Amino acid sequence: MTIPDSVCITSTRTTVFTGRKRAPSSAQWFPRLFEERDEVFTDLQSIENGEIRSLRFGCGTFVDPEALRAACEIHRRYLPDCLIHPSHADANQLMSEVLAGEIDAALVTLPVDDDQLQIDEIRHDRLVVCLRADDPLATNATLHPVHLAGRLAVLYHPQRHPAAHLRLLQMLAEKGVEIENQCRASRPSEMQRLVLEGYGLSLIGDGTALSPGLTTRPITGVTWTVDTAFIYHLEHYPKTMPVLAHELKRQLSLPAKKPIVKVAVASSNGVEPRPPRPKSIEARSPRPKIGVPEQLSLPGIMVQ
Repeated sequence: MTIPDSVCITSTRTTVFTGRKRAPSSAQWFPRLFEERDEVFTDLQSIENGEIRSLRFGCGTFVDPEALRAACEIHRRYLPDCLIHPSHADANQLMSEVLAGEIDAALVTLPVDDDQLQIDEIRHDRLVVCLRADDPLATNATLHPVHLAGRLAVLYHPQRHPAAHLRLLQMLAEKGVEIENQCRASRPSEMQRLVLEGYGLSLIGDGTALSPGLTTRPITGVTWTVDTAFIYHLEHYPKTMPVLAHELKRQLSLPAKKPIVKVAVASSNGVEPRPPRPKSIEARSPRPKIGVPEQLSLPGIMVQ
C-alpha cells in the first residue's frame, strides 16, 4: 500500500459542537491543530508500515449482515493483507469486549453509552410491523399504532438489550399500546418464525430479509428506528478505525435528518437507561478521521 503524495484530513476535534460544551475558539484550538497533525502522521506511518496485521471485529445480533460485510470489504480495501476475525454477540456483550480490549471494534444496535467508547451512528432503519402475508391487517397499505394493541407480542428477549426494550415499551405506551404477554426471541430468525406460526406481530427493521409467508407494513404517525453504531475504544484502537467509520457512514448513507424517536430492538427489565445523547458522538470530540490510500477532501489540515 502506498500513501498518496497529497492527503486532506479533517480535524473534527476542533470544529465540532459537542453535547456538553461548545468547541473552543480558534485561538484555543490552533496549537492543538499541530498536535493532531503529528498524530495523523503517526497513524499513517503505522498503516504504511503494516503494523496492523489483524482486526477483531464484532457484530450485534440485530445488525444487518450487509453492514458487517461492508465493513470487512472497506478494511480489506485499505489493508488487503490484514486478517479479520469476526464475532457475533449481543450489543452489551460486544461493548464489554471492546472496553476490555478483547475485540477492536463492533457494529451494534443502540442505545449503548460509555464515556470510554467512540460511538459513531452509521445507519437508521425504520421500524415496521412484521406480520403474516395472509393476516387481515396485510390488506392495509399502512398500519396505525392502534392496530398493534393486543397483537404485538413477539419481542426480543429481555436480557439481550435491556435499555433498548425498556425504551421500546415506553414508546409504545406513549401511543396507547400496552403489551401484557410476550413471546421472546434471541435472533431475528426466531422472531420471524414465531410470527409465521401465528403467535403475534413483531417490529423489525425495514428492509430485513423475510421468510416466505411474511410481509411488513409501515406505521403511520410515528418515526421509530433501529439505529446501528460503529464503536471502538476512545483511546486504544487500530489506526484504521476512524477511516472505517467514515467510509461506513458514507456507504450506508446515514440520513442527514435525525429521526424523531430512536430504538434498537426489544427486551425488558426494570433498569432505567441513561438519557439519550443529542448526537451519536456528542459526549466527546471524535478522533481525527484519517484515510488511506484514497484522498479525503475534509477541511482542517492539508498535508503535501
